[in-house]
Amino acid sequence: MLIDFADPQPWNVVRKRVEGLPLDTVILRYSSEIGVKSRRTRIVYERHLVRNARRLLRREGLSYREIQWVFGRIYIKTQQALEAAQQLRRLFGLSSTSPAQETESNLDAIVDTVVDFAKHALREGESFAIRCTRTGDHSFTSIDVQREAGRSVLDVFKRKVHVDLEEPDVEIEVEVREKRAFVFIGRLPAAGGNPLGVAAPLVALVSGGIDSPVAAWLALRKGSRIYPLYFFVGSHWRKDSTVDAIVDVVRVLNEWALGEIRQLFLIPRDAFLKPILNKAPRPLTCVLCKRFMYRIASELANRLGAQGIVTGDIAGEQASQTIWNLAITTAAALLPIHRPLLGLDKSEVVALARAIGTLEISERVTAPCPATPPRPTTRAQEESIEQAENALPIASIVSKALDRMVRIRLT
Repeated sequence: MLIDFADPQPWNVVRKRVEGLPLDTVILRYSSEIGVKSRRTRIVYERHLVRNARRLLRREGLSYREIQWVFGRIYIKTQQALEAAQQLRRLFGLSSTSPAQETESNLDAIVDTVVDFAKHALREGESFAIRCTRTGDHSFTSIDVQREAGRSVLDVFKRKVHVDLEEPDVEIEVEVREKRAFVFIGRLPAAGGNPLGVAAPLVALVSGGIDSPVAAWLALRKGSRIYPLYFFVGSHWRKDSTVDAIVDVVRVLNEWALGEIRQLFLIPRDAFLKPILNKAPRPLTCVLCKRFMYRIASELANRLGAQGIVTGDIAGEQASQTIWNLAITTAAALLPIHRPLLGLDKSEVVALARAIGTLEISERVTAPCPATPPRPTTRAQEESIEQAENALPIASIVSKALDRMVRIRLT
């Protein structure tokens, strides 16, 4: 599942079983997104993964001796393998990580290492299984490894443990790669998606709600860097609890973005909301407001070199988010609008927000939009929108709104 990376259970189980072993490697497995790419594209994606892994380890203060990149795998040589494997779960482009111990790819060395793992992780009365995968030419098969290692473990424990290939208490895995072998227990689910930086950047509309930070995170997960844009209530920027919450949300996103979100852009909503309230029919307020947001975000994206806009729209959740109104609001944008939450239920979005760490911050914002009309239209007509906007100096409003833009530096 998408939120498996946030489940603490695999980490707790792995730590309990392997803590204290002489682990020296973290195995990084690519997400399925990378596996379906051509070899040439895979190389580009894998280079981004290696670069991003280095950055994450540096940000977390974890030392490593070497990052080894082979087709289909990345091996990080570190004496902090357990902690590094846990932190690297947050790296986009990975399906899982495992703290491991490297040994030689001969049968005796592999069996000895498996036995050491078993002595450390197994308890009398528990069940176990040995799994082996192998790449390269060797004098033994994967079945040989499983059979010989299993027999040795049973002998060491004097048959006080038993084999269970269906639901073992402890599963010891062996990955044989040419002249090397890696022994590990457990696979820690990672964030999946594409490596950050492989896709074009986007402007992310963030609000005080739960949805927009999740949409921004999903854009990061698909490889796009983001420029967060917040339209604040009022005419002049001032520090308040809502702005504080927005900044905190963006800082959480920045952790996932490896520190690449340099600043938060803020624009006063009154720059376009006041003219709307003064000259447009009240039921159209929300639709017209969203159209101005898209125009302004498009212009900002062009200035920054971004290639689109990402929003937290969920189909039908609000008046401006009915399918009819989404078509009307999208028409005002100069760039593509990406809506990764469109088909999700609210409960699914809440679960994602909790997993990525933004839910509690978003819940601090309780003030609703003061301009929401009593009966907002759910099916705006092009003619009525065109008539309302003909009374507004659109280009001037957009230009002046951008002139009043405020930037908050995050790094």
